[in-house]
Order: sequence, then structure tokens, then C-alpha cells
Amino acid sequence: MPLLHADFPRHRGGSFPAGAVLIAMLALSPWLSAPGARAQCLDYGGDLVPVGEVAVLAESQHMVTNGDYVYVLASGSSVSHLQVVDATDPAHPVVVGTHALPPYISCLDVDQDLLAIGGSGHLEFRDVSDPATPVLLGVLDLSYSVRALDLVGDLAYIATLSYPVRTAQIVDVADPAAAVIIGSFPLPNSSTGPSTPEGIVVRDGYAYVALTAAGLLIADVSDPAAPVVVGSTATFHWAMDVALAGSFAIVADDGPGVTIVDIADPLHPAVVANLEPPHRTNSVVTAGELALATTTYGVQVLDLGDPETPLWVGGRASTPNYSYDAQFFGNRVVSLEAGLVLRVFDFAPPDPGMAGRFALEGPLQDIELDGPYGYAVTSSPGILQVLDLSDPDQPVVLAQVPVGDQTFEMDLDGDLIGVAFQNAGGQAGVRFVDVSVPTSPTVVGTFSGPADEVVMEAGYAYLPGTTGTRIIDLSVPSAPAFVGTVPTMGHVAVVGALAYVAGPTGLRVWDVSTPSLPVLLGSEGRIVTTRGEVAVSGDWVYIDDGFNTLRVLRVSDPTRVSGQGSIVLWEHCTEIRAEGQWAYVALERGEVQVINAVNPGWPVVAGSFGTIGSSRGLSLGLGRAWAAADLLQWGPLQCQFVAPVLDVPPRVETSLHAFPNPFNPVTTIAFDLDRPGPVALDVYAPDGRRLRTLLSAELGAGRHEAIWDGRDERGRLMASGSYLCRLQTAAGKSVARLTLLK
Repeated sequence: MPLLHADFPRHRGGSFPAGAVLIAMLALSPWLSAPGARAQCLDYGGDLVPVGEVAVLAESQHMVTNGDYVYVLASGSSVSHLQVVDATDPAHPVVVGTHALPPYISCLDVDQDLLAIGGSGHLEFRDVSDPATPVLLGVLDLSYSVRALDLVGDLAYIATLSYPVRTAQIVDVADPAAAVIIGSFPLPNSSTGPSTPEGIVVRDGYAYVALTAAGLLIADVSDPAAPVVVGSTATFHWAMDVALAGSFAIVADDGPGVTIVDIADPLHPAVVANLEPPHRTNSVVTAGELALATTTYGVQVLDLGDPETPLWVGGRASTPNYSYDAQFFGNRVVSLEAGLVLRVFDFAPPDPGMAGRFALEGPLQDIELDGPYGYAVTSSPGILQVLDLSDPDQPVVLAQVPVGDQTFEMDLDGDLIGVAFQNAGGQAGVRFVDVSVPTSPTVVGTFSGPADEVVMEAGYAYLPGTTGTRIIDLSVPSAPAFVGTVPTMGHVAVVGALAYVAGPTGLRVWDVSTPSLPVLLGSEGRIVTTRGEVAVSGDWVYIDDGFNTLRVLRVSDPTRVSGQGSIVLWEHCTEIRAEGQWAYVALERGEVQVINAVNPGWPVVAGSFGTIGSSRGLSLGLGRAWAAADLLQWGPLQCQFVAPVLDVPPRVETSLHAFPNPFNPVTTIAFDLDRPGPVALDVYAPDGRRLRTLLSAELGAGRHEAIWDGRDERGRLMASGSYLCRLQTAAGKSVARLTLLK
């Protein structure tokens, strides 16, 4: 997928086209070292940077862009308004015109110099050759409401609430003063009740209609006078909008998020993927292999490089947490937020090829990684497959070994893999497989007894059950031996000599350094069902409480476990993996969500990638999150930023300071050097991303100054807030806080 820097299509019919203690933030390299691998880490949510905004009328919910102008529609019960925003200077967009419209106006579109506006009993056309002064050309009076429209050349395609049968109609607008309906086709209800048309887009002789409960409907409109419905498909919930990307329709599907429909054969459309953003989705627009979806959370960016494995690559939470509409705007994005503000963002498209998939034998149950090797087990029959991941983009199957009629979870400890299994004859337990020779995996032992989960750590296997967690000594893998029990029911994660058990009594932390006599160290008593998953990373524990909620707990002192925050997942969690303060959550519906818990009291969904079939297992490695679903699938990890804390800051004779501070729009950063040497002066965001290098040079002793204009390396103006300026010299580091005000 090429990086996008040309103009984007302007409507939904576009072609496929981070005192005494200071934190010095350093960005880790996002590049993989594996041969043939691309950059795989991603700064989820780092692609939209606000550059400007302007207040618009209340209840502004729809807009279109045309050149440097944005037309904003504010609907009202007594009067509606069209506002014209000049965004020639994206940092300072200005409302240059406000025009009264009839009440209950609901949609608009623009094609070159013609603007069409539709609503209750009304379809009008305006000349926008002078963008700031739309001139009324004509009005088509109707006896019903226009809910959606797409303006294509001399034809306007409108989806209406006509009675008693809802219809889509085709209007000849060659003469806007005398527009006339020349064709129509019916819009059916769903089997559960009435449907409402919410979106329509036309391309290559076909019209695609988002029809709430009825899903997606397709009509052949190659003959505008005689359009014919040729295909349809149900979506996961209510189809609220539709956009096109190549041979796929992207449907804003309200509750579940976005549904991807293969429309290569319009007569037989087929749903190929569904992906849920942080909250409900109400509109979608595409450009090339990217889509923007507006949600109650804000604007979300969707990578469609592989439409069957769509990837939420991030976005931005709006304030106060609602985006009504969003459009690509040249190489920027505009968003209508809370129906009160039009905000302009700089947009940095993600790198290509950051998600992928690979077909293995049978639907997968679980996946583990160890260096350049992957181990995937199928569910039924249970077959352990060894993968060479030297080139992560091209997995190679090295060997297979049967491990049971049906398998559940598995884990890896050194060269030994444990797989929970059950056979048709009733035998159940854990098979242990030696993978010291990857091309020749060998079953070396079996522990019999009920088991659907196994956790392995430091030569022991931990088997959760209804009466507690059994501890199995694997010092002799061919003769695994029961040595003790952690007397707490629930799912378990083990790190070193600590076992974290999440169950009906909450989270309990056990010292298992003496496996025959585990010792309870600490607990947090909020109830967790037996379905909950648990993961540990450093000082943090992540728990799915079994009620579709992910909880974050701090365990830096295992004797004093403290709950921090939580986030609703909206779906049953099948596995959690964590890296620092980022959690990766596999969901039963078919998705891996990336949770940002950098602020542990307020975790948020930062992004996600979809899977074909339920995401049943999850593993992190080689710069990627790997999901065991119907296929082996992967998506990028969040780029990590380290923040080393200097307990005793070095004495650095620099006198680093900025003036003015706070500042707008420019500040001078001054420092003194007591000796000549190399100097690096950089500005960092609060989350540790390096935004701008101001100096990188050999300087002499004495006073020096540098200017920061509040912009990053790409010239994008940063939002109001605090930033860190770091000076690195041969004598050490010094940090100053900069405050940008607007």
C-alpha cells in the first residue's frame, strides 16, 4: 500500500484506491531484525494530530469537503443551516457563510461545482463555483424524506422514506432547476421489522445501500430508468453507512463496528470480516486502502490493505467523546465532534503490510512463540504444528505431531510444550512434547486428569481446576509428578515463583517457590468468574473478570494488590497477553484488541485487528501479536517507549531553560556549555515520542540558543499541552518542561 499524500476522494464513492527526578523519553526502534520483515510496531492512535478547529452550529452532524472548503449541515426542527468553512489555512479554519435551510435536513453531497442537499420533502441543488457563496439553482419537492444521497455527474441517487414502500430513486440533475426522477427501486424491510436507508454509494453501474436491519442491498443502475435489485446480505447489526474499497463494501454496522463485504460478484455479496472499534460506529468513508469510521469514541482509522484481515491502526478520542462525521481532506482529516466543533487533523498513514494471515491445517486453538519458531495447535483433531518464522511474513511448516482428539490451551517452557487434551474415549490430561529438534517434535510424557488449561514456568506445569491449581514437576518430562496445589480456583499466570490466580474470590498472589506448600502473599477481592483470563507484565496484572470487562491491577508489592481501572470489552475474552502497560486481548467474536493502560486508572482501546473466526489463542513475539483463529493471523505490536528514571540526576552545567514559557507560538531554548562537544537537543511528547530534533551538532563552550515553533519534524503544529525538551551532552542529560498554549 503506497503512502497516501495526494488528494483523497471526497465522498463515500471513492475508488480503491511522555525537582530531582526527571524522565528522559527515548523511542525504541520499531524495526524487526528478522530477514525480510517490515516495520511491524505501530503507534496506535498516533496517526491523527489536531492542527486547527472552529466552532460550528449545534447539532451539526453531516459534512462534505470540496477543495479547501467544508460544507457543514446543522439540522433543526424549525430551521436547518448550511455553514461554509474555509480551511485554506488548516490551523485557522473560518466560517465564511451561514445559510438557512428548511427543517429536518439530513444529508448532502457535492460533485465539482454542484451541491445537493436532501431532507424532509426536499431535495435542493446549489452552485458552489464560488465556494463561500452557494447559489440556489433549483428545488425538487417530494412527499417523503431523503435519508441519504450520492451525487455522481448528472445523476443524484437518493434513498428515501417513501410510504408505504421505501425506495431509492434516481434523479436527473443535468438541469438542476428542472431536476426529474427517472427511475427507482424498492428498499425492503428486514424479517424483524422496518428498515431505514442510512447510506448510499454508486460505482460502476451498481448502487450500494446501507439499510439498517436489512443490511446491505445492491442494485444494478446501469440503466438509470430501469434499476434492478440484484443482491443483498445481512450484516452483524444495523447498517448505518457504506463506502467502497476495491471489490469490497465497508459497512458502518452500528453495534459491532464495521463489516467488510466482498462485492466482486454483486449478485452474491459475502461478508468476509467484522471488526469492532472502541464504541458504536455511525459513518464510514474510504480512500485507497484506508477508511475513517466515526464513533462515539472519536475518529478511528482502518487499514484495508487486506480487507479480510482489517486492522484498526488507531485514531483519536474526541472531546467530549463523539464524532458525528469525518472526511479525508487533501492529506488531512476533518471531523465533526460533538456536533459543536469542526476539527482539522494532520494525517500520517500507517506503513503497509502490518497485518497478515497464513493458512494452516485445521482451525487453530492456540499459538506460542520461541525465538524464530512458532508452535500452533489445531482444535480437533489436535495436531501440534512447528513453524519456522525466520521470515515472519512467510511462515513455513517444519513438522507436525498429533496430541489428542481435541485440544484446549497450551504453553511453552524452554524446549517443552504442554498441550491440554481430551480423547473421544474420555481420556484427558496434558501431553508434553519435546521440541528441542524443531523438525522432529516428540511426545515424551502425559499427565492424566481433567485439564483444559496449562501454564508452564521454570520446570513446572500448573493445571487450573475446580478445586485449585495442581502443580506438576517436569524435571523428568516422561514421568510428570504431582507435587502440590494452589488452593484457589480460577485462571492462572505464573511469573518466576509467583502464581497469580483470578477466580471467584478475586485475584490472589501465591508464592510457589516451594511447590508442595504455596504461600498466599496478597489478594484483591473483587469477584471474577471462572471464565476470566489473566496476564502479568512487570508491575501490572490484567484480568478479564468474566463479565466482559478488563481490569488493571498493580502488583509491584504482591502483598498489597491494588485495583486501578477497567474497560468494557463488549465480548467474551479468550486470552490476554501483555507487554508493559499495553494489553492484547483476544475476543471470541474474532478480533484482537490493543488496550492502552499507560494511565492504568483509565485504560482505553487504542486499536485492533480482525481475525477470521474466533480468536482462541494469542502470543507476542517478533514484533507482532499472533492470533490462533481459523487461520494464523498477526498484527503489529504497539511501539514501546522507555522512560528511564534517573534516581540521582547527573550534574550537568547547561542552565537549560526556555523563554517565554508558557509560550505561543514560539519559544527560545537556551543553555550554557562549560566545554566544547557534541550536543543533541530534542523535543518529546509526554508519551515519549520524539517530535523534533532542534540541534545535533558540535558546539563550543558558552551560551547557545535554539527556537521551537511548536511543530514536529513534519511541520505539524502540536496541540496545547506540556512537552519535554531534552539536552544531551558529553556531561550528561538535562530536561526542561515546555508548555504550549493556544
